[in-house]
Amino acid sequence: MKQIVSFLITILAAGIFMPVEIASSQSTTEAAKQEPATAESTDDAKEGADESADEAAGDEPVDLSVPLKDGAVEFTAAKSWTRKKPRSNIIAHEFSVKPVKGDPKAGRITVMAAMGSVEANIARWKKQFLPPDGKSIDDVAAIKKTSTDGMTTHIVDISGTFLDQPRGPFGPKVEEAGYRMLAAIVSVEDQGQFFLKFYGPKKTVDSQEKAFRDFVNSLKTKS
Repeated sequence: MKQIVSFLITILAAGIFMPVEIASSQSTTEAAKQEPATAESTDDAKEGADESADEAAGDEPVDLSVPLKDGAVEFTAAKSWTRKKPRSNIIAHEFSVKPVKGDPKAGRITVMAAMGSVEANIARWKKQFLPPDGKSIDDVAAIKKTSTDGMTTHIVDISGTFLDQPRGPFGPKVEEAGYRMLAAIVSVEDQGQFFLKFYGPKKTVDSQEKAFRDFVNSLKTKS
């Protein structure tokens, strides 16, 4: 009798615990499928994130150098300016300045080798502006001259209605009210003269005045 009872207990035990083992095995398999990514997949994801970050930051550093005369003279532009293709062949370098809130257009900066006398060029720039009613162009134009170590700089500051010529010097003139221009004639001993010109809506030019003056003063020469 004892042997029969023992036999029945063995069968019942096998019938009860066997499914538990199978269920446990299945749960383990399911959990394995839901395990975190392997080290290899994690590395792949990291590489993808790094590549996206590189693309967002840009593959190459921004070139701020502004060389003239085959590198004999060089200025350094501000990081916030955007280099553009020059509108004209006589312009060596051109930049766009982001407009401040409320200004309708971006500012424009051009750099080129200069020709003609200082006085003739200043007079030409004055003719590119219409002064406010009741004032002469000389009332709204300021000229400052500085000289240091073989370099003389004339900076012209004019405000009023700018007579823009977006199609070039022979194109029609477009009146742009509320404009300001900062223009420098930099005369470098044994190298010649250079124009650095910045114009646009007044508030935009105001916001970048220091950056432009730093640009003018960044001149370096190579012997």
